[in-house]
Amino acid sequence: MKIVTITELTAILVIVLAVFFAGCVDEGGPDNIEESAVTPEDEPITKPEPVVEDEPIADLNLNLGKAAKTSKISVKVTSAPKTDHYDYYSDTLKQTTTDEASSGNIFIIANVLIKKIDGEGVYAGSSKFSMTDSKGVRYAPEPSYQSDDKLAELEETHLNQRMRGSVMFEVPKDARGLKIWYDFEDLSTEIKIASWNL
Repeated sequence: MKIVTITELTAILVIVLAVFFAGCVDEGGPDNIEESAVTPEDEPITKPEPVVEDEPIADLNLNLGKAAKTSKISVKVTSAPKTDHYDYYSDTLKQTTTDEASSGNIFIIANVLIKKIDGEGVYAGSSKFSMTDSKGVRYAPEPSYQSDDKLAELEETHLNQRMRGSVMFEVPKDARGLKIWYDFEDLSTEIKIASWNL
């Protein structure tokens, strides 16, 4: 019979413990296996598609001069000229005054016509308009617009009543893909939002 020395016994104990702990590490769970199975080289490299933020989806996409007709109101953007300034009469100064766009910007003055078609009176006006560019930047109507034909911000319209006026936006000169939007959302009509291409 062979006598096992303390050195041999220690070596056997170390081997048994190593095997035991190796088994515990291997049983660490499927998460460890999954992480080691997929290497960064194995993962497909995909470039994210550009996302236009806050760009609504229009129920109607129209050209200038065409009306967005719902069961309650009709909204038409008849024209939208660009300019770097506009003139208006100042009641304060008692004279004609010129307002100029900021450096690098232009004004876009949308001429619009809103007509009440049917049903009870609804509220309509310039606050329902907005503008976007191809980068998804949204522009609100300029509150400082002083023209005599400025469209009311929000006004009740009744059957066969028309609202005619202009809404002004200030945008960078190099802005592209401009669209004017009108929001019908609060009217509970078949059209929620309409846009006009410039």
